Amino acid sequence: MASPEDYYHTMAMFDGPWYECDGPSKVEALNLIKTHAKIKNKYIPDWIIEKNLDDTIKSYGGLGSWRGFYTFTLSDIIENCDKWHIQSLHAIKVLSKSILVKWVNHILYRYPDKNSNEKMGLRVNFHEESFNNLSNAN
Repeated sequence: MASPEDYYHTMAMFDGPWYECDGPSKVEALNLIKTHAKIKNKYIPDWIIEKNLDDTIKSYGGLGSWRGFYTFTLSDIIENCDKWHIQSLHAIKVLSKSILVKWVNHILYRYPDKNSNEKMGLRVNFHEESFNNLSNAN
């Protein structure tokens, strides 16, 4: 039988409203994050959301109570997911304007001068045939 002291410590741990004594599971938190208004209509892969959730669980030792989750944890995870989305859009913008795109277009569509030993681009023959077929069809 438990001593009165054990009973007191047990009751002291659960003294308060349910939302301060109980917290979300990982599955519940994942569903709440995926349906959050700030990121619901943005493309954020599930693995990014799960990684941020796992990092939060690892750094804080859990998700905390419902009150703590909604007050602190949820906003941190949402901010991290939103940062990833913004960084990925920026990376796409930078790559699309980079010298890499110009180099790939040069390799694919280069048409060499008549007296040069330069190779013809990889897609030039395809487009030349396609153009000639369309020209002859009309």
